[in-house]
Amino acid sequence: MIVAGIDEAGYGPLLGPLVTALAAFSAPAEARDDLWRALRPAVRRRPPERGGWRALPVVDSKELHRGGKGFGDLETVALAFSALAADDGRPPETVGAFLGRHLAGGALPTARYPWYGRALLERPLPRKADPARIAREAGRLRRAAGRAAVGVVRIAVLPLLVEEFNLRAERWGTKARVLFDLNVALLEDLRGRAAAPWRVRCDRHGGRRRYVELLDGAFPMEGVTVLGEARERSRYRVGPEAAGLELDYVVGGERQGMEVALASIFAKYVRELFVGALNDHFRGRLADLRPTAGYWSDGLRFLDDLDRARVLTEDERRLLVRSR
Repeated sequence: MIVAGIDEAGYGPLLGPLVTALAAFSAPAEARDDLWRALRPAVRRRPPERGGWRALPVVDSKELHRGGKGFGDLETVALAFSALAADDGRPPETVGAFLGRHLAGGALPTARYPWYGRALLERPLPRKADPARIAREAGRLRRAAGRAAVGVVRIAVLPLLVEEFNLRAERWGTKARVLFDLNVALLEDLRGRAAAPWRVRCDRHGGRRRYVELLDGAFPMEGVTVLGEARERSRYRVGPEAAGLELDYVVGGERQGMEVALASIFAKYVRELFVGALNDHFRGRLADLRPTAGYWSDGLRFLDDLDRARVLTEDERRLLVRSR
């Protein structure tokens, strides 16, 4: 069985991409329910302790990266697992190589955005993390995965840039539906790469508890069975019992499965790479501009700073600012 998790980063901000990510593993029966335990001592399910690491902290990305701090920790985990997913066991050396390894859904239209373009893809990695630490942690992780017979099937990221985000949000009228469609795209990516059965945990989309109608629309010829719908967990099966896709939409998925926590880390890491490029571009045009993480209040401040300096064109604004 393939066990996988899906999570997102950037659902609420005003600026920057919405990024979804999937982390999928093959694992023996005794490891499937607790990959943290299976991959000990290389990973842990708690944030780093002050004064040093004991293992890779595979936790909710918000516990690694808060208020601009912790990017090095986030990057170390992401690149160590990226190395585990690679045939040569090495982390990618540029953003373009990272996306080439993990991107789902086809090429991104980065050339349309002055703050991305070739410059983003050519950025060297790591940005802040220590390469020696990444190599050391990747080696420990590879040895632990070998002992546990756990393999990476797919780690995929799917960034939705602002122009396409706005088009989809206008079409569906809700961000939640945009997010659901991205999740489906990741599920299709996984099913195209690994044989059934699959069990996928997804962090619940806001307050939504029922997904059966959405799943029926996404998989119209396969049949959707409701396995349970409760306050904190909604379970479904798409397709036949023995060879189908089992989906769990859970509250706090990052705390329930390492695969969801890792998806959270990859989604956040990719979003930070894009937002970092955005900040660098505009600070190159306005030297004293304070950077932004893209969330609403500070995003509005960032836009106001650009407007007062008259450095943002209307065409750029349409590519920069989300409609909702």
